[in-house]
Amino acid sequence: MWNRDCCNIEEIIDESATAVSSLAEKKDLIIERKIPDALPDIYGDHDKLMQVVTNLLSNAVKFTDNEGMVIVSAECSEDQICVSVEDNGRGIPEGHIDKVFEKFHQVDSSATREKGGTGLGLAICKEIVEHHEGKIWAESQLGKGSIFHFALPCNSERNIA
Repeated sequence: MWNRDCCNIEEIIDESATAVSSLAEKKDLIIERKIPDALPDIYGDHDKLMQVVTNLLSNAVKFTDNEGMVIVSAECSEDQICVSVEDNGRGIPEGHIDKVFEKFHQVDSSATREKGGTGLGLAICKEIVEHHEGKIWAESQLGKGSIFHFALPCNSERNIA
């Protein structure tokens, strides 16, 4: 069931960062927020959008080495809000970037296998974002880190059932 209402993306990011803070602390990682004042509200399901941000943040923490950094940012451009989660972790091989959003896909490496997971998290994120008439994508450089982005329409009360 989808519970749509006006949502504040800054609150969603703050709640998600709090949810993963203990994981980050265990690895001495810093989660830095870069969020401008007065972002417009979005129309969507708060809990499901929090699930997206929490998943992206927890993946960034999981695949970043100790004492690394994760940056979560948001910006408004034209009629959409874009949220980005950037890490300076291991990165994703070029041929796997688009595949990470497929169900049960995991980048085939011993490092990924040792981190666990089912390969469903990013596929679920994609489904949630697309249900909100948004899009999700990633950029990555092997050995340098990854940036996961998603963009959602601002203040839209369109029927997203």
